Amino acid sequence: PSRGLGDVYKRQKQKRVSKKTGKTKKIYMASQWHPLLKKRVYGPSRQNKKDAKQDDAKLTLQIKKEVKEEKVKKQSEEFFGNVADTWLEANKKTYADQTYRTYRGYLDRYIFPVFEDVPISAIEPKHILNFKKSLEDGNNPKKRKYGAETVNKCINVLCDVFNFAVSPLKLIDGKDNPMIGIKRNKVAYVVKQTWSDEQISIFLSSREAKESHYYAMFCCQILLGPRPSETCGLAESDYDPDRQCFYMHRTLNKHGVLEDNMKGSNSFRAVYLPDTLNKIVKKKLLWKKEMRLQYPDLFDNDFLFNTEIGTPVRPDHLYRMFTRTEKRYNANHEESLPVITLYGCRHTFATTNYERGESDKVLSEIMGNTPATFLQKYAHIHGDRKQQSLDAFENIIFKTGNKN
Repeated sequence: PSRGLGDVYKRQKQKRVSKKTGKTKKIYMASQWHPLLKKRVYGPSRQNKKDAKQDDAKLTLQIKKEVKEEKVKKQSEEFFGNVADTWLEANKKTYADQTYRTYRGYLDRYIFPVFEDVPISAIEPKHILNFKKSLEDGNNPKKRKYGAETVNKCINVLCDVFNFAVSPLKLIDGKDNPMIGIKRNKVAYVVKQTWSDEQISIFLSSREAKESHYYAMFCCQILLGPRPSETCGLAESDYDPDRQCFYMHRTLNKHGVLEDNMKGSNSFRAVYLPDTLNKIVKKKLLWKKEMRLQYPDLFDNDFLFNTEIGTPVRPDHLYRMFTRTEKRYNANHEESLPVITLYGCRHTFATTNYERGESDKVLSEIMGNTPATFLQKYAHIHGDRKQQSLDAFENIIFKTGNKN
């Protein structure tokens, strides 16, 4: 850092004795710290303090010029691809494994074909807008039109990369960030298909569901509403049959990576198991222990639920097994069930219980969400429930009016 001018001259004012005359003279020199050279640089010796001050001003300007030129040079050497890779690697431990893989995929699939070899400082807002439009209208390397969710995810990734370039890398100034003012697209609301209480009962009581090796996991998904990765990640020690409780604190993703649940503080929770569900899970655990005695090498893991060959159940496998069982049921019955996904069981749990009058706070705690997220994302109120609510309200109003 450069010193104050007064401090500079106190430091650099020197006394020299002339060899010819023997007289002592005061000498002044400009002095500034040079951040590129990592050392202090000096101006010429001056007998006049005013001249040294002028030298100091010139020296300051020269250093600023050299620093700016070096910054521009450095920026020209930093390509977007290098910055993005550095950003992702620096944040690898802060993201869940699945989130990290998702960001990596968006960079490689959508963003790098356009920006990878472009200097980070050369990218302007108009380039971002053109990229966004190319995703929307299909004028991109893959000639596909992408929806709002894909476009918005790309914008989110670009924002993170450019913010990282601003700080801590300091490759561009905050005011030059090309993402300033870039808007995300509106995502159309899609009503999620869910099952009613009666449809849940029909499915879980069916021969097709009960014969599935994954019946206990289906019951957990529908009756407790956890994330599939949480059910798959349950350890034997996370289940307390006496207290009838699951301790949800870790997830297993589709890549087989086990990690602590990083969705938020609500995700670390204890979940009560009703009597019937507790018996179903206990029976499954006993099955695993019996299999471990017969095949100790195959069932040598701490997961509560296993596949038929003893490996942990990954969420994508559980998705396929649920879909297969659902199709089997609909193929064998004249009155088929609405087709829902495994994650739709989570929406079903939220919707049916909320329509029954359960508290959003209680339900969100069971599911590991905040009440706001629960209401916005999971509680899909059906039309008949809305109709009943309005009919009841109308009856109250007009009955009160008729009495008068």
